[in-house]
Amino acid sequence: MLMMLCGKMKKCVFALFATFLISINMFSMLAFAEEKYDTKTLLNYANDIVNWEKSQSGISENEDLFSGDFLKNAGSDSVDWFVIGVSRLGISADYDTYLEQLKSNIIKKYETDKKL
Repeated sequence: MLMMLCGKMKKCVFALFATFLISINMFSMLAFAEEKYDTKTLLNYANDIVNWEKSQSGISENEDLFSGDFLKNAGSDSVDWFVIGVSRLGISADYDTYLEQLKSNIIKKYETDKKL
């Protein structure tokens, strides 16, 4: 009986400790979440990121993102997720060109021994 009570006690102590840690984590997130962002500000940040990506790929701000060196990496995880994010934000770009280059890159990869 004593062993059974000790086992239950350990589970109770562990559950209380876990609840305490989760509570601390939640309250600390709330404490640091004071700054509010509006949609316009967030879209400006997104456009800044797109312009940074253009500069990294040697594309001027006036050119479409989906051109030049950027397209060479179509089909890589980071670029594909970047394109998905840009499209979900409604940022205009030549998505048809990206899809054509993606298709071409995948076909080229399947022609190698490594495939994808």
